Amino acid sequence: MIDTEASPRRAARAETPSKGDRRERDLLDAAGRLLANGEFGSASISEIAAEAGLSRASFYFYFASKQALLASLLDDAVSQFNGQIASVVESSGIGSPADAVRATVEAAAELWWEHGIVLRASVELGTVMPEVYERTMANFAVVGAPTVELLRRYGTVHEAHDDDAASALVSALMLMSERNYFHLMRGAPTIAERDSLTTTLQWIWLRSFGLDG
Repeated sequence: MIDTEASPRRAARAETPSKGDRRERDLLDAAGRLLANGEFGSASISEIAAEAGLSRASFYFYFASKQALLASLLDDAVSQFNGQIASVVESSGIGSPADAVRATVEAAAELWWEHGIVLRASVELGTVMPEVYERTMANFAVVGAPTVELLRRYGTVHEAHDDDAASALVSALMLMSERNYFHLMRGAPTIAERDSLTTTLQWIWLRSFGLDG
C-alpha cells in the first residue's frame, strides 16, 4: 500500500537543504566575510574553516583549495548575471538594439554594485590564483558569446561582419568595463557615481557597435 501521508513529508525533506549543502554554504559565506575584511588572501585553510564553524578536514571535503572556494564564490555571484545577459539578447521585447546594449552594461553595473567584494577579489587574487583567473575568463566567455551575437545581429561597424573581429571587440569592451568598475568599487562610490560611469560606458559600447546614431 502507498503511504500517502509520508509522500508529502518526503517531498518537504527533499526541498530542505542537506547538511552538506548547508556546510558548503557556510564556507562560501565565510569566504565572503573574509574577503570583506580583506583577510581572505592571507587566511589559511584552517582559519577559513574555523570562520565557517568547521574543521580543516571538512573544508577539503567540499573544496580542493582556497582557489576552488573563491572560484565557486565567483560562480555564485555571476550565475544570475550570465542568464540575464542571455535573456536580454534572446528577448524579442528588448526594444531597440541600442536598448539591448544599454541593458547589458546596466546589468554589469548592478552585478558590480551587488557583488563588488567578490569581483574585486577575482581581479586582485586572479594574478596569483590561476584557477580564479581561469574561472573569470570562463565566465567572460559565457557572457561574451551572446554579446557577440548582439553585435553580429545589429552592429553597423565592420567588426560586426567578421567573427574574429567581433569577438575581439566584445572582449576588449568587456575588459574595459571590468577595469572601470573595479577601479570604482575600490572606493566607496555613491549610486550617482556608479550611474555616471555606466552612462559613459554605455556611450562607448554604443559607439563601438555603431548604434549611437
